[in-house]
Amino acid sequence: MIAFSAIWLSSCREKQTDPVIGEIKVYLENELVTVGKAGKELQIYLETDAELVAMWPGGRREILQTVSLPKRDSIDVWGNPVLVRSDDYQDYGLWKAAGVRMTVSESDRIGNGFECKYTFPQAGTYEIYFLATRYGYDSAEDWKRTIKTFSLTVQP
Repeated sequence: MIAFSAIWLSSCREKQTDPVIGEIKVYLENELVTVGKAGKELQIYLETDAELVAMWPGGRREILQTVSLPKRDSIDVWGNPVLVRSDDYQDYGLWKAAGVRMTVSESDRIGNGFECKYTFPQAGTYEIYFLATRYGYDSAEDWKRTIKTFSLTVQP
């Protein structure tokens, strides 16, 4: 009887699905915009059913310069750049690279989702990566992640 109950309870557990990422909205000074402004704080909203979201905006990437040969990037033994700091997704997994953590949004600007504030230091077109995660608490097989890119032009 106890074995039957354990099997029955474990079979009723709901399987995790990949998180769904919906609409992305960008606000500048409380106004919905499609183009950002360098040096001004943007409020970024992401509609999703994920449990955790990290944003990799790519606005800050600083590589350590060599001391002996100025204007040359430092490279580690695996051929990767030695970073001072980076929030660019191309550096995902490297030392000193980190995405921007988004917080649960309580704003009426978007339904269920996350939000954060970010200031792009320079003008340009940025490819922003959003990593939405749903954790599988019982096994690694239940851990799900969805990646979505969003292009944003930032003017001077």
